[in-house]
Amino acid sequence: MEFHISRSVRERIDLDDLLFSFTGNVVFANVTASRKLAERLKALDSAEGLPEKTVSGAALFAMGLIDELSHALVAKYRQTTDPLVLKEGLRYLAGEIGPEQLDRLLLRFTEQFPAVAVFRKELTAEEWLRGQTDGLPNREAAFEEMLLLWLANTNPAFAVFDLLFGDKALKNETAYSAATSTLPNYFRTRPPVEPALGSLLNALRAPMLASPDSLTGQLDYIREHWAPVLGKDLARVLLAIDVLREEEIAVWMRFHPAGPVWHRHGDPGRADEGFVGDEFIGFEDEFTTLADGTRRRRYAADYQAPLHEYEAFSADQAWMPTVVLIAKNTYVWLEQLSKKYGRHIYRLDQIPDEELQLLVDRGITGLWLIGLWERSTASRTIKRLRGNRDAVASAYSLKNYTIAQDLGGEAAYMHLRDHAAAVGLRLASDMVPNHMGIDSDWVIDHPDWFLSRSESPFPVYRFEGPDVSTDSRVEIKIEDHYYDHSDAAVVFRLRHHYDGATRYVYHGNDGTTFAWNDTAQLDYSKAHVRESVIQTILDVARRFPIIRFDAAMVLAKRHVQRLWFPLPGTGGSIPSRAENAMSQEAFDALMPNEFWREVVDRVAREVPGTLLLAEAFWLLEGYFVRTLGMHRVYNSAFMNMLRDEENAKYRSYLKKTVEFDPDILKRYVNFMSNPDERTAIDQFGSGDKYFGVSVLLATLPGLPMFGHGQIEGFTERYGMDFKQARLDENPNEDLVARHQHLIAPLLKNRALFAESTHFLLYDFWRDNGTVDENVFAYSNRHGQERGVILYNNSYQSTHGTIHFSVGFLEKAAGSMQQKSLASGLDLPDDDSIVIAYMDNVLGLEYLRRAKDLRDHGLTLGLRGYQHVALLKWRELRSTAAQPWDRLCDALHGSGVYSIEEALSRLQVRPLLEALREAVSQENIDVFARLSHEHEIEIPGDQISEKASPVQVDLHTPLQKQVETPDGAAVEKTEERGTAKVDSRLNDFFDHAYLFRDRVMELSELNGGSSPHRVEGFETASPAKDRESKTEGQKQDTCSLLAAAALHLPMLVSEFPESLRPAASAVLPSTDPRLSPTQNWAPVMAWLVFQSLPPSFSPLEVFESVNLRWALAETFSSVGLEGETAWKAAAQVRVQLKFTGDEDSRKILRTKEFWKDPDVRWLTGVNLASGIEYMNKERFEELLCWFELPALVGIAASAPLLLEDVAPITSAVRELTALLQRSGFEYQKFLRLLGSTEGSTKLEPRTGKHP
Repeated sequence: MEFHISRSVRERIDLDDLLFSFTGNVVFANVTASRKLAERLKALDSAEGLPEKTVSGAALFAMGLIDELSHALVAKYRQTTDPLVLKEGLRYLAGEIGPEQLDRLLLRFTEQFPAVAVFRKELTAEEWLRGQTDGLPNREAAFEEMLLLWLANTNPAFAVFDLLFGDKALKNETAYSAATSTLPNYFRTRPPVEPALGSLLNALRAPMLASPDSLTGQLDYIREHWAPVLGKDLARVLLAIDVLREEEIAVWMRFHPAGPVWHRHGDPGRADEGFVGDEFIGFEDEFTTLADGTRRRRYAADYQAPLHEYEAFSADQAWMPTVVLIAKNTYVWLEQLSKKYGRHIYRLDQIPDEELQLLVDRGITGLWLIGLWERSTASRTIKRLRGNRDAVASAYSLKNYTIAQDLGGEAAYMHLRDHAAAVGLRLASDMVPNHMGIDSDWVIDHPDWFLSRSESPFPVYRFEGPDVSTDSRVEIKIEDHYYDHSDAAVVFRLRHHYDGATRYVYHGNDGTTFAWNDTAQLDYSKAHVRESVIQTILDVARRFPIIRFDAAMVLAKRHVQRLWFPLPGTGGSIPSRAENAMSQEAFDALMPNEFWREVVDRVAREVPGTLLLAEAFWLLEGYFVRTLGMHRVYNSAFMNMLRDEENAKYRSYLKKTVEFDPDILKRYVNFMSNPDERTAIDQFGSGDKYFGVSVLLATLPGLPMFGHGQIEGFTERYGMDFKQARLDENPNEDLVARHQHLIAPLLKNRALFAESTHFLLYDFWRDNGTVDENVFAYSNRHGQERGVILYNNSYQSTHGTIHFSVGFLEKAAGSMQQKSLASGLDLPDDDSIVIAYMDNVLGLEYLRRAKDLRDHGLTLGLRGYQHVALLKWRELRSTAAQPWDRLCDALHGSGVYSIEEALSRLQVRPLLEALREAVSQENIDVFARLSHEHEIEIPGDQISEKASPVQVDLHTPLQKQVETPDGAAVEKTEERGTAKVDSRLNDFFDHAYLFRDRVMELSELNGGSSPHRVEGFETASPAKDRESKTEGQKQDTCSLLAAAALHLPMLVSEFPESLRPAASAVLPSTDPRLSPTQNWAPVMAWLVFQSLPPSFSPLEVFESVNLRWALAETFSSVGLEGETAWKAAAQVRVQLKFTGDEDSRKILRTKEFWKDPDVRWLTGVNLASGIEYMNKERFEELLCWFELPALVGIAASAPLLLEDVAPITSAVRELTALLQRSGFEYQKFLRLLGSTEGSTKLEPRTGKHP
């Protein structure tokens, strides 16, 4: 029985092949013929000047199938329900329109829509109508065809094909209209097809009424509702549905072709795949637990290739968990290195070792070089013909798996591999096992390894463009429309000259968008092809410790089937492949096992120690690592959801992962960009969000992967066919510095974060009792190391608490569990323990009681896009010497830069308060007023130019220090022993001695030992008898020095004019323009240290309790601002370190003095053009300051000798002259100093250094 096509159409398009045939219980169709007919119909319209219609071969095929299934329904009805329906129908029509009109109608119908024999003129229409076919009278057959013709003309979805079967002539020339109008009444008199379907006519019309404008809809209706009648015959509907789907894709591709440089293997976009709202159901929704406890994935009816899932993780070698990978587009990187190093770097063995070390310094341990292999020449040709004149071949269109010769070949690679290994860097390579380049060695030598067909799948395809093959044995042409970007064909034409064989080979394709037009698809249904690919993988594994498999998901068994050998009714992914549909049993026979499981097992046996990384999407991530055994798998959700701030979704994704199997988490490859995506800077910016997500990248379990140029902040995405960057970009130094400060230390500590065994994810509970889904909070530990990470991936600030983890599968117990933060960090269950941890971002340390963390968790606030990394957790037990509990309470949750320093501050707080009170503004004002009074009131007989010098020692009793030339003691009586001191200084003395007492108490607290005086220019430790002197004697020493210091302004006025500005800048002076505070404060601080007992070294006291910051704060409190306060503290330290019994001029001529860091700073040592210089003014100021003890010694003389100032100023001028001779160069000054060291004649000192 032939499909009704009018005679006029058959004659005009010379159609003499059967388009559709129906014999008995077999319905079959020739899809290629339907596509050819569609092309001829379009050509016919064009030749006759008619408007061109969109004539679809798939739609023509579907329409014909509907017609033939309608015939099948009629035949089934006749066989099982009403054998006389056609015969009685003719009798009924004869009664309605008359026998003559009926005969005329049947005759005209047969002439206009002839059977094959009539069309070929083997029989006349009258002869044919008198005969029969397979026992059915042809008059009844004509009645059936006419019934379906009438229905076809009333079906809106068939309207585009009305040229084939239009019934206008029948209406005009016969009683066709009158006859068909009576048919509903006739069929109501006959038995129903099925109770639910009604009469035969109603059943035939029902698909059209259910979906009037959609052929697919009508086929779906037939499939669902005609099944009780037609049964297995309806399986044929699936092919038509698949072909319609495929043609829709083909048409879309034609009007949305790929651009000239398009080539990507990317995630088609997760969107809402696997989610219901914000909840991820990808694990639980696809799995069910059977009665025996086995978990099986759920599938829809007839879904292809059910996954047999089981746990078979591949074990990591020790180095694998800590891999941090960075991608580099090889050609682009080499050009960038050439620019950076100022020389042409184009081979792998020319990459500088310092560049490899730089990667390691940034926390990178694995270097993925994209595009190492020898590439397809045809790929480059195609890209240039399509408009990209600077393109190289795509890195994913390969000629073979040898290192490209223009990169230096195998020898250059081996050199790079060895040098990279020397700095701790492993190399990674791409493999593209799904396909090869269209002119690859395999295509030419083994064309049968690839999917192909003997004829073009679509007549519209044309292959008249250039031959892109450089091999004389073959001709290779891609479809012409690729060149003008007007279509995207699924095949290319391969013609071997030696035998003339022509194949239409499929391009590589993942079914998501376009075919990759420079590739050829391998046929994985063939065992020998799979084995050849595995051998190639093993060869690559012997050269590279890390292999990344591109587009690995397309070679999962279910997707090989879906794309290339679909089950009937599940096709449509790749145009024309529905014709290769096969049953599950047939496909299983061709591909019995998962290809990737075979790869993993073979590599483990033959090349152990190779890390296998899969680019896989489509909710197969868990399957790839858990069952197929890949070590790592892409996790594109990390990039997509964090970029779009779909935080609840990604948290749900993490939650469901640890609920299903936490071991999957450590096998994710997390990234913020990959070669197929926009750059990280483009997606995340360069601010706090970028670094917050980078911290997650660096600290979540799994493998962190950085994109090319991500650390440098480059904005250009480098295509797989780039020879060099198109933008001239320089590294963003601020971004690089922040990476080095914030991210690199975390990457270098991957051992703490890489595993999932102790990973816990927390809900961040706001103060109002709700969970903030924008906050990612988790902890991990490794050995004794612990870490807690929080990040607020939102613009809004928040405040909350983490206490208990979300549920996770405890695999050993086989049950869901939750843990507290304290338990997750394995903190001791001891209320006396104090826990210390550091904020890695701020550099601050915090203290919390273990009990508080256990009972209440961790509470903190987070700004928008703020991250917190809490590391270096320690357990501290409080003792009398180390009262950590007191410090914890004192800090009250605040952070400090060093808890040891904070503890020291806590312990020395009384000491510091005494120091601060001694050098108070009130006491400074007292010293300033008294010094001014001394300038006015000092008697003339107290000043002499010929008096003998008075020698002062800090720890010798006053009555032994103040002696006249004839040895007679000078008696001075006052409330402080033998020294006459103004009572207005009492407050200063009280706090100075209180400072001394606190130092002694602190020494006892630390075990009773007192620091000895440091070695250097001072005398040996004082004799024991000095330590037994009375308190009054010690006080007298300090009183004498303080009283003597009141004369400093007068002595400074004796400095020569050239030195007076320098002296006035650091010592109290008579200059009314200068504030007394700036110069009296350091002097008074120095005096306070002179109150210490002789067994205590002032310098060790200064250093051991870190009094530098205390002095700086004290000086700040009285008005010394910023750096001035710290310089004053440094001045005091220099005095304490170098003041001793040795002559100051000898000290000043030692290199040890000038190399001291504080001395260098105070003299303004700076680097210019590679040479260190000193500042003359600051040099002179330091020299004047250093003479403070000598000046105080002069002032303590009785009578006071002003002429003793001259040797001091002379020494200062000598050293200044030496500095000028050196040209102010620091090193030259030291050399000159060395040449004169010890040669200077030392004059007798008028006063001994205190």
